[in-house]
Amino acid sequence: MRIKKPIAISSMLIIIGGSCVGLLSQLWVQRQLFGSPFVNPYLTGNQGRFTFNLISLTAPLLSVERGLFTWTPVLLLALYGLWSSRKKKKLKVEAWVGLVTFTLFSLYIGLWNGGLSAGYGNRLFFSTLPFFALGMAWVLKKLSLRSRMAVIGMFAMWNILLLGQFFFDGKRLVLGEGLTLTNFISGQFTVNAQIIDSFMRHGLRETLEKATL
Repeated sequence: MRIKKPIAISSMLIIIGGSCVGLLSQLWVQRQLFGSPFVNPYLTGNQGRFTFNLISLTAPLLSVERGLFTWTPVLLLALYGLWSSRKKKKLKVEAWVGLVTFTLFSLYIGLWNGGLSAGYGNRLFFSTLPFFALGMAWVLKKLSLRSRMAVIGMFAMWNILLLGQFFFDGKRLVLGEGLTLTNFISGQFTVNAQIIDSFMRHGLRETLEKATL
């Protein structure tokens, strides 16, 4: 169902106006409590301050320390689908809203703290997942059933292997101690091979006791 243009514009103005009221009040509170509106109380020191450093914008997307596309590469394919679907008349509005939203999230998160994420993957992008789902649906629709199964299986296996690293090599993977792109990728095989070997030799219980998280 198409939304009439005047209704769409008025709805957007209400959303933007309401967001500005909430944002400005938050900035005012931070100014009163912390001396600057650009200090986020979630963290302290330099990590909680907006840096406006354009170099940091790539970190939340591509860093091995929980970069969005590094840890969840299927979303890169979904982003391609979102970009491609903008040409489709029925999806044009939704696609552009998704692309703009993702861009704003990337700017906001990168300017705050490029490496911030306290869990598995970059959870700060969680609210953009519905748009990625739209892009992924567009990609899968273009593929044959066999190709769909291959794509889903490949990225599901990547996620399973990464979970193995996350739970059994957390000190390196989560804290970033000695973490490089090379050992991040090779760890998908070496760490999980160690997990399988431990399970075969010592059983499930003793293997789980070795988890670092």
